[in-house]
Amino acid sequence: MKQFFTILLALTTAALNAQTLQIARVSSNGTTTTLYTNLKTAMSDAQDDDFIYMPAGTFNVDSVIIQKRVNIVGTGIYPDSTLATGKTVINGNLYLKTGMDG
Repeated sequence: MKQFFTILLALTTAALNAQTLQIARVSSNGTTTTLYTNLKTAMSDAQDDDFIYMPAGTFNVDSVIIQKRVNIVGTGIYPDSTLATGKTVINGNLYLKTGMDG
């Protein structure tokens, strides 16, 4: 019976994690990938020239300040691909420090 509850807990956790939108931060040299569920945390952990890949979905943010040279990549950049992948939507305030808008 104990094994049954352990397996049930593991499956429930896996199902919840599968439904959580995950943001991937890839180091500029491509050797490290870290997953996040929060854009603000991904941005604060990022280093200059890192890539932040965002899946399709809506992300609600509260005052994210971009003060590093990072590359943010979302889905749905081309109108024909949004049907296949959905699109990335960021709701909230993004602030770009001087020189970070390239």
